[in-house]
Amino acid sequence: MGITKDGAKLYALTNYPPNAEDDGMGGWTSFIYAIEDTKGYRKVEAYTSFCYDGKLLSQPVKGTKDNMKVPGWHSKTASGFASVIADSKASQDLLKAVCYLVYNP
Repeated sequence: MGITKDGAKLYALTNYPPNAEDDGMGGWTSFIYAIEDTKGYRKVEAYTSFCYDGKLLSQPVKGTKDNMKVPGWHSKTASGFASVIADSKASQDLLKAVCYLVYNP
């Protein structure tokens, strides 16, 4: 997908298609992506509330109670979840791809 402002490489993992109906979490899209940075290469589970009808939204889907005010996602970490703001072209392109793929498999 490209390189983030921090110099990390992001990859959309098409072998793991996004899912809009994850355990009854209406309005949320789950997906898996990969990141390569100084810590190495790893797959990351993530959730976003910024996808609707194949498009990336500028605000979360209504009813999700997401506290993010700008497009991004929540990544699963060893200690819980971390919020990631899509503030680079690479991260925005990743979200656009996820949103498109979940509605156009």
